[in-house]
Amino acid sequence: MLWETGGATVRQIYHVLSPVRGSGYNSVLKLVQIMHDKRYVKRDESVRPQIYTATVGEQQTKRLLLKDLLDRVFAGQADQMIAQIQQLKKASPQDKARVKGQLEKVSRGRG
Repeated sequence: MLWETGGATVRQIYHVLSPVRGSGYNSVLKLVQIMHDKRYVKRDESVRPQIYTATVGEQQTKRLLLKDLLDRVFAGQADQMIAQIQQLKKASPQDKARVKGQLEKVSRGRG
């Protein structure tokens, strides 16, 4: 991943994302600017082109993205989000057991 190499330019990020998402350069630039505004990446302005480096780890990024999705799309209703996920991909018995264990672990930690 580009972020793990010590940073990336917008063009490098664009070349990675465009085949996957079909995003244009300006869309990637805007996305990186939003991430910078939210302090998810930092920008080295001492070089040209500017280099962007992640400021948060993978797990924290996943949590932030899921929280944003939960709030924006599902109005904070976790059960609705989980129901949609289950409709997309039917969970195996092993998946269900893992999720149940994780939920119990979280409940004990907060209880």
